[in-house]
Amino acid sequence: MILFSCFQKGYNVTSEYVESITSLENGFLFYSINVDSVNRDSVPIVYSVLRKSSVDPRDTGSLMPKRIYFHIKSDAYRWFDFESFEMYDTLPIRMESNKWYLISGLMGNNGMPNHQIFIFITTRGAYKFYYYNKITNW
Repeated sequence: MILFSCFQKGYNVTSEYVESITSLENGFLFYSINVDSVNRDSVPIVYSVLRKSSVDPRDTGSLMPKRIYFHIKSDAYRWFDFESFEMYDTLPIRMESNKWYLISGLMGNNGMPNHQIFIFITTRGAYKFYYYNKITNW
């Protein structure tokens, strides 16, 4: 699924990775969430965070790639777990069926980290993606 904002900064999100048209140099946040309610488009509007992780560049001087994998180790980045305060080679959050997840902090062309992607994994293991672009006054 390819998602585009009004500023033409696109992201391709699959069950395996997040990919950007340009580098993902700022990384992003990945949350496991509990959803209390959704809007008419099935986008969560009331939810609580269960667990939080961030993808961060390694201190090797290499640039962040355009594609960041959830479950494949990379020399360019690592995952920080806010629960254990430890670094991991792959996403420390286990993705399970019948659960919600959130990717946030993806940059728009305006330089603001305003893109959010909600992910729901059905009981049959299908991934459903819901895009949300936060409107910010700047």
